[in-house]
Amino acid sequence: PLSCSTPACFFLATVPPLGIPSPLAPAFAPALTSSGPPRLFLHPSIRPSLAAKPLGLLAYLALARGAHPREELAALLWGESPDEAARTSLRQALKQLRHLLGDAIQISRVTVELTHAVECDVRQFTDASIRSPRDAIRFDVPRFLHGFVVRASPAFEEWVTTTRRSLLQSFQQALRTLVLATLPPPPLPH
Repeated sequence: PLSCSTPACFFLATVPPLGIPSPLAPAFAPALTSSGPPRLFLHPSIRPSLAAKPLGLLAYLALARGAHPREELAALLWGESPDEAARTSLRQALKQLRHLLGDAIQISRVTVELTHAVECDVRQFTDASIRSPRDAIRFDVPRFLHGFVVRASPAFEEWVTTTRRSLLQSFQQALRTLVLATLPPPPLPH
């Protein structure tokens, strides 16, 4: 388990850049950081450029584990668009993510799921907050998606707000636990 939030800490497995297998070149697991605007790293020196909605989709898939119906994802990010336009935009975003992530994203006609092959600082924080408050407070979750704007996506903004609130509560609980552990026990009555 990792105990830091730097992008270099997330590269644990071997997935080549652009999802193309290569037995000759060492590669790394894709990593998503979400302290501040989300950033995707395919390699310590490769940070692909993605538009806001595909990047928001990736952040959602990384944090809301499991398979998600395509209709849910289209409504989340393109809910303000007509249905056909929303489905087309989702299909284009998924094509971009598939190109970058390869088999790390499972796409069917009905559902989309991000596999564990993509490292994510927030998922690492939630795992650490259960195991070790000391490790959990090293993650900068109070800045979850800070400054990241996805236009015309109120459902996505609502998800970000709810997720940020939950992360802050977990972060505050980890801090409380550490502070209480450092306080001396109360004096015994005489």
